[in-house]
Amino acid sequence: MTRFLALLGVFPAAGALAMVLSWLRTRRAEPELRRAGTPTIGTVIDNQGVTTATGETVYRPVVRFTTDRGRTVRAVGDTVARRAFPIDSTIAVVYDPARPQDIVTGPGRTRTYLVGGVVFAVIAVILFGVALALR
Repeated sequence: MTRFLALLGVFPAAGALAMVLSWLRTRRAEPELRRAGTPTIGTVIDNQGVTTATGETVYRPVVRFTTDRGRTVRAVGDTVARRAFPIDSTIAVVYDPARPQDIVTGPGRTRTYLVGGVVFAVIAVILFGVALALR
């Protein structure tokens, strides 16, 4: 039983390692704009369909938001989805104050990977701890 729990703990430990490595890779590749831009909330006003190399259609949100200087901007976000974004829904936007049409949309993926890595690590620690306690 203890060997089984220890062996079972290897899987979430591997998942934690994969998530942390993904977090590091994504953090380095994350656009500078997400780290240094101005955050705001935008409204999805339309969708832009894009056909991928495999022939699949994905959608990017067309967003309207107001800058901190009061200028209303319409821009296409970088987030893609298999379904169209709901019109009049809100979405997180980070924009460049010098060029407000340059935006990134949606939550950053780095936080998702980091939280996932922590969750998997906790599960692995619990399984290894139970295996040691039953020894």
